[in-house]
Amino acid sequence: MNAVQTTGACQTTQNDSGPALTTTATTGRTNWDPSGRAGISVAVVTYNAADYIRDILFDISEQDFPPESFEVLIVDGGSTDRTREIAVECLRANAACTWRVLENQGRTLPCGWNIAISNASLPFLLRLDAHSRMPSDFLNHCATALATGHFVAGGIVTTVSSSNISRLARVAEMSRFCGSAAAFRRPVSAGLVDTLAYAAYHRSVFAAVGLFDERLTRNQDNEMHFRMRKAGYQFYMDPAVRSQYRMRSTFKAVLKQKFSNGYWGPLAMSVAPGCMAFRHLAPAALVMGLVALALIGALAGAWWPLLIYAVLYCGAGLRASHADYREGRLTLFDALIAPLASLPIHIVYGLGTIAGAISVPTFTQRHRNFQTNLELHKVVASGGPAPAASGS
Repeated sequence: MNAVQTTGACQTTQNDSGPALTTTATTGRTNWDPSGRAGISVAVVTYNAADYIRDILFDISEQDFPPESFEVLIVDGGSTDRTREIAVECLRANAACTWRVLENQGRTLPCGWNIAISNASLPFLLRLDAHSRMPSDFLNHCATALATGHFVAGGIVTTVSSSNISRLARVAEMSRFCGSAAAFRRPVSAGLVDTLAYAAYHRSVFAAVGLFDERLTRNQDNEMHFRMRKAGYQFYMDPAVRSQYRMRSTFKAVLKQKFSNGYWGPLAMSVAPGCMAFRHLAPAALVMGLVALALIGALAGAWWPLLIYAVLYCGAGLRASHADYREGRLTLFDALIAPLASLPIHIVYGLGTIAGAISVPTFTQRHRNFQTNLELHKVVASGGPAPAASGS
């Protein structure tokens, strides 16, 4: 039997067949038996990912986790390339577990994740990206991390680049001064962090806090994790859980992605004030400072404040990249050029944030009567044996 709970404009379905849990809201932990292996629904939301989907499905098929203990959900947003066809071909040929390919008529990521949540049949939901890669022990280590009793668990995500991307873009993405500022992107010891990527969630979390906000094309995970933290859930990171994120293949594509991420920051904050960290707003402050000091220089002929500003920026970048060098994440040369590599990304991200802030009134008016729609999906294809209902 399914119980439906509505939270605000969001609706989620919780399957009652999972393991019995006792929740401690202030710690975000459960008391389920850590010796058991709870089943995991592995979800990948895709759109025009034909160049990547085969690799992530191969990684999933190579998992040393029992196939009866997980299922695969591919949620496709109407790809115009062969993403869906490739996914069905790969799953039919290689998947030993239950799998389904679902259509996401809403097309955006939050719509796709909500479809995955509403269709998952196992106690835990693991969110993956079509651009991600994972070793064969990934699900096993996820299960070990979940055995700590936390409702949300994940690990370290390393950014990798394709062979044809510019060196500056790769350095910027790997530097904590720019693309790798979050704790889950760096080698740290096991423990609690403020957010995670490619994490596994107990499905009861979504029954408690609601679904992803479908107004947010990007940064929906920041808003969701903010709601989870407010509800008392914690994010447990185990460094044994390792995966990779493959960055965009051109510097232009990276800049386009960063502008979009920056743009949606203020819009996410208009929905949930406080959901974005200071590091997300710093690039906008950088851009406004650069503009103000450039105007002072042009109008008053005093360029020394801009020079000091540039020196401080480079100093902060070198300090951060030095830590990356000591950890072996960057070579010495890459650490030295990290501030230069980060500057165009910071500027573009900051411009996106400023543009997003200007758009907040229009965004709020447009979505005044917003409601999440769980009807915008259908099963395209499915296969495999029936998954186990619990982790026993």
